[in-house]
Amino acid sequence: MLTIVAINEGNEPPNTANILLIDGDKQYNIVAYNSMGQEATIKIKKAGAK
Repeated sequence: MLTIVAINEGNEPPNTANILLIDGDKQYNIVAYNSMGQEATIKIKKAGAK
């Protein structure tokens, strides 16, 4: 699990986090747009896992 917290917004709000996850031949682009103080949580689950 990844948690992204915006500690500031810079000159152009909102704060943006861009993450590229690579799993073999597959790629997943994840973008989180957070205002200051907000957080985004990304849960990664293995296929077939419960």
